[in-house]
Amino acid sequence: MCINEGHQILNGSLSDEPADNFRLRSMNFTASKIIAREMAVKKCKWMALMGLHHVKKQEGVTGMAELTGARSVRVYDYRGEEAQ
Repeated sequence: MCINEGHQILNGSLSDEPADNFRLRSMNFTASKIIAREMAVKKCKWMALMGLHHVKKQEGVTGMAELTGARSVRVYDYRGEEAQ
């Protein structure tokens, strides 16, 4: 896979899809398959730490919470005066 001016070159042809959207879709798809495979074997609770864009639907891409049926929790780090 090569990135050329913000687009993906897939199987020798230039895709009109922006590189960031391709990365988001690819990572969410791959992570959901890994989690499903692990859960089929271990049948235990799990937690994944990920960037905010991967949690819920963003840019038309289904998020990990929707793909896995999991609950999502957002954690924010407020510092200084913002914390009051």
